[in-house]
Amino acid sequence: MLIFGQRMRKERERKGWSKVYLGSLLGVSGPAIGNYESGRRFPDGKMLIKIAEAFGSSVDYLLGYSDIRQPDKPHISIAEPEIKKLLQQIAHTINEAEKTGLINEQEKIRICEQAWNQIRFELYKLTSKEGSMQQDNG
Repeated sequence: MLIFGQRMRKERERKGWSKVYLGSLLGVSGPAIGNYESGRRFPDGKMLIKIAEAFGSSVDYLLGYSDIRQPDKPHISIAEPEIKKLLQQIAHTINEAEKTGLINEQEKIRICEQAWNQIRFELYKLTSKEGSMQQDNG
């Protein structure tokens, strides 16, 4: 995965970040960043996503599957009706559970985290479809 390390280093330098600073953003040490960049280590999937998010790039770009650093993303308004519906369902579920006394703050947080993950997943799917359609048409 030499290309991953090269691109990671290029993105870090483009941002003007030290290895220690990037490590602090990601919750790892500066030497861990050095290991990723040199190819001695490779991050797990969760860390790979965190790295891409920190750089504002796609995972595909970091892995060398695409030369487009950040593909165009559709506007959030495309997914707004689905997101609105999901949020209404969550609010209703929480309200009903509160009426019966069957929910505590931890459970509310868990429900909201699950919802956020679902929203991110739906946006990812939407973005992936848009990106593949643009490449197919281009």
